[in-house]
Amino acid sequence: KCMFGEYRMPLLDSRYMVVASLQDAFQLVNLEDNRMDTQEGLEYMDRFENKSIAMLKGLAGPGRLVFGPACFSHAESLTDDGFFGHTAGDGRTQSLALQSFLGLSGEANDSIVFIDGCQGFDCGGGCHREPDIYEVSAAFKRSFAQVLGATTLASALFGA
Repeated sequence: KCMFGEYRMPLLDSRYMVVASLQDAFQLVNLEDNRMDTQEGLEYMDRFENKSIAMLKGLAGPGRLVFGPACFSHAESLTDDGFFGHTAGDGRTQSLALQSFLGLSGEANDSIVFIDGCQGFDCGGGCHREPDIYEVSAAFKRSFAQVLGATTLASALFGA
């Protein structure tokens, strides 16, 4: 759930992936009735972004994947463009980050952090980039085949 995730996530014992836009469009526009076209609004956005970075870094640890693109967006992982197109950190998409976390990419890393390091409105390198449909299709087929090769989906997700 999105609602107050920064308080709920540390209470989980199971492995998890958290995705949070550093410039969450819903919160920046709706929750504070913020005007992004004013100096005060831009300063608020900077403070929000810095707090988001600190919160995500605080959630990092064993059994956790933290993904924080510096994009002005909300719930983008629900779209193909968001899941396969938006990037963070070293340029990986959410899809590729999840594959790494699940051990499907050949990497053995139980704690993965991808947070964009740029400062500025919608500055992330992968913000609103159209995904390469051939890359998406190949990545999806590989991931799906590897998950099906696991004994169960639960074993792929939770190492059970």
